[in-house]
Amino acid sequence: MGLEAIKAAKRSNPKLVLDMFHDYLYVPAHDMISTRDAEKLKALAKSVLSTRFNELLPALMIFDKYWPTFSENNKTAIWEYLDVLCKLCEKARV
Repeated sequence: MGLEAIKAAKRSNPKLVLDMFHDYLYVPAHDMISTRDAEKLKALAKSVLSTRFNELLPALMIFDKYWPTFSENNKTAIWEYLDVLCKLCEKARV
């Protein structure tokens, strides 16, 4: 349901996806992303996904399982991607 809700939101109102990113990731996790605190970010993601977007939880579990095996380059790329999303969120919501 959560994934379908995100797709429907994107079709009907693209800004809604930004608002969801802001509310569910940027606000509670901006500091975790800035400091690259993977453990706290994974715990937050599990909490949010298990209570609001149940069907996305298996995707997180795959990520959680393989994060320790990612190369430092892959981890850095993921952190940089999240950082860019946060910066875009800041600029778009001004």
